[in-house]
Order: sequence, then structure tokens, then C-alpha cells
Amino acid sequence: MRLVFWTNYPSHQVAGLCEALHKWTSGGVTVIHTRELEQSRRRLGWEPIAASFPCVALWQSPGKALGLLGDARVIHLFGGVWGEKTLAALALWCARTKVRFGLVQEPSFPGRSSLKRACKRIIAGRLAPRAVGVFAISRRAESEMRDYGFPEDRIWSFGYFRESPERGERIRAEASDIVLYLGQFTERKGINLLLSAWEVMRGSGLKLRLVGGGEMSESVRAWIETRGFGDQVELARPVSPDAVWEELSRARVLVLPSRHDGWGVVVNEALSVGVPVVASSAAGSSELVTSSGAGCVFQSENKESLCRSLLGTLSPESILSWSENAFRFRGRIHPETAARYMLGCLSSPGSPPPPPWRGSCAA
Repeated sequence: MRLVFWTNYPSHQVAGLCEALHKWTSGGVTVIHTRELEQSRRRLGWEPIAASFPCVALWQSPGKALGLLGDARVIHLFGGVWGEKTLAALALWCARTKVRFGLVQEPSFPGRSSLKRACKRIIAGRLAPRAVGVFAISRRAESEMRDYGFPEDRIWSFGYFRESPERGERIRAEASDIVLYLGQFTERKGINLLLSAWEVMRGSGLKLRLVGGGEMSESVRAWIETRGFGDQVELARPVSPDAVWEELSRARVLVLPSRHDGWGVVVNEALSVGVPVVASSAAGSSELVTSSGAGCVFQSENKESLCRSLLGTLSPESILSWSENAFRFRGRIHPETAARYMLGCLSSPGSPPPPPWRGSCAA
């Protein structure tokens, strides 16, 4: 088996998965991307990945990339066909010519126009009968693919997965006083909801550390300056994916307050190094918090629910228990674990293995 991933640009969110698949498949893995890493992502600390598997820029080597469509050994996996016209067109070509292909798909953003939804339904109607399957990133994506007509037994639960660095000592989250937010400063990510809810933590002894940037950077800065929190709220510039681990090493808990989040790989990153998580129910990766018992999930866009969850982080006993649960769980979200599961789905499409991260493992 040989796998070719088609994506907008290669990212750290899939690099570990592709490395494992490249090692375990007879034909290896090739990643073909349609564009360069966007400046908006670079400003958030993203960097081009260093990989042992081949990465081919479609616009630089179109013959080499498109030539792989004629290789009968290959299964082509297209990521993000709803948002990338080139990838949608290539997937439709595969469906028409009976080339083996599948999808890796996040859920759609809410509030899309009826015209866009209709277009998606037409495209899905052509892809669903021919696809070997779809790796649906989050339960919401599974429901969406089901609604678009993909067969139930060919909808495979999936997510994003990152390998944490080896550390000599486990993180003692309960000894930290930092509640950490890592990500974009945008309304979609819920940064304004978090700032509003933080009022309940005034005088708690905990510090809110905001690491990131984006369209709301100035309003976040103004909020910090006018609310009188002093050193109880810290603001830091975006960090690279490799520097995320250093931020997490100082955290008591990670908070992800998203109003909508296809997945939210920062949850994986936190759990893999023993940091508990407070996550919004609108984040796809919130299911990892539930399965691991390593934190709590609050109702999306509900300030009171978020406040209750933040207050729960004051308990050293809860933080210690959540941290221990995270360490027990981390093997189930390792990229190599996800790679074995993906290969199991592709090898036995009608009877896929159960997703390793589903099901409680809390004590």
C-alpha cells in the first residue's frame, strides 16, 4: 500500500501521523500540497515542517504530483475538499475514473450559505459512492458525512495527533498557578468569552497566560490594561509548534474556549504531557477530555458554565487526578496509535477497528 495525502499545506498537526505511516507502509507516504504556508499562519508561529517523507508542491511539480494518480498501488487521501477547490476537483476526477481515494474532513463552519451547502451536497453525492471511506475529524464531522450520504461503515472517526518530546520528569500541574490559553485571538476561538469569565477568578491566586495573536490582539491588550488585574493576566506573543511544549511545562491547566473548532490539537498537546484541559463542547477534541477524565468540558458560549469549570481548577486534588489521567491516556492519542488505526480502516473498510481514543480510561 502506498498513501498520497493531498492538502492545502503540510502542517505539524499531521507530520507525526505521516512519519509513522511512511515507516509502516510498503510504498511509503507522499504529501502533495496546493499552496505555501500562509502568512497568517506564520504570524501565529507556524513553520514549514521538516519531514523524512516526500513533500511535493503541486504548482512546482505538477507532472510528478498528477502522475501519482495513475499508480494503481496508491490510495489518495484528500483533506479539506470543502474549502479547497483544487482538491475537490481532483477528488471528483478520482471518483469519475475509479482511482482509489478517501477523504480526511473537518466539519463545516456553522452559518454557511444555503448555496454553499447545496454545492457541498452535490459534490458529496458524487464522492460518497466511490470513496473507500472518509476520516471524519470530530463527531460533528461524522454526523455531517452521514447526512451527506456517506455509508455508515465507511465513516471513520479521526482527529489530529502530535508526538510530545521525551521528558525526564513528569509535569506537576498541581504545583503551577498558570491557566494557559494557546491560540488565535479571535471571536471564533472564544478569547473574549474567556476574558469575561476570568472576572470570577479575581483574587484566586491563579494567573491567566494568553499566548497567541490575531484580529483581536489590540482589544485583548486594552482589556488587560483597563481591568486592573495587574500581574494576574499575562500576554505573550505567538510561539512556534516546538515551543508549545515549554509553555505547557509551566501550566496548571489549558483552557480552550472555542465557539467553533473543527478539532483543536492543543488539547492533544496538553494531555500528552500531563496537563489537564478545560475545553468548550464546540471543540472537536473535547471528546478527548471526556474519554481521558483529564479535565472538564463546558457548554459552548456559556459564560456561567465556563466560570464553574475555571473555579474547579482551584482544587489541587482535582488537578492532580486529572493530570494522572492524562498520563494514562496519552498513548491512545500518539501519532503511531492513530497511524495503526488508519491502516486498519483502509485494510478492512467494512469492519474498521474502534477508535483508540474513544471510551473512558479514567480511574
